[in-house]
Amino acid sequence: MKAILYFLTRGKRIQRPKINATIVGEFVERGNTNERVDWPELRKAVRACREQDATLIINHLGRLDMCVSFLQQLCGVKFLCCDRPFNDTHLPEVLAAAYERSRRISDALRESTAKRKSRGDTFGFDASDLRGTRVFKRGARKGASNSAALRMKRARDAYRTIVPRVREWRASGVTWDECVDRLNAEGCKTTVGKPINRPTLIRILQRTR
Repeated sequence: MKAILYFLTRGKRIQRPKINATIVGEFVERGNTNERVDWPELRKAVRACREQDATLIINHLGRLDMCVSFLQQLCGVKFLCCDRPFNDTHLPEVLAAAYERSRRISDALRESTAKRKSRGDTFGFDASDLRGTRVFKRGARKGASNSAALRMKRARDAYRTIVPRVREWRASGVTWDECVDRLNAEGCKTTVGKPINRPTLIRILQRTR
């Protein structure tokens, strides 16, 4: 089998693949492949493959399998990609057509969105229209209830060792200020890392009932 090597690289170092074929040509495309739209070395390699009935060997395709200008050059040419399993000569043509159509749809949507924004159209759902309605109030009550339940669960998890002791102290006649002094002396902190004070301690016990 005759083969022509085609390399895509940004630097000077080239890693040649080990293949069981007769190498009849070699082409190197240098530079940033992500910003390239023209492929002069690829055109030369494809022309040489057609003239010599050779297979094009691409060292690294990467994300160029989504580049229309690159795939169009491979249409009708036998090729192999070292980092891709496919080698169908019709596949690049199909992929190029699909990506080109996707690009046109994306451009049309972007242009339509820009026109609507210039006219002052709004996008999405405006929740301000529901303020004051029964649906909004019911949702607000449900959200507040869920938020309170979540705060109580977090308080129980964070203060599960403190609450039983404070309840025992209070049952034995210890004042709130004395409970606070004992907890701070032991180095106990709130969930945000601050010292415990009397209002905070009362609120903790209320949320962990």
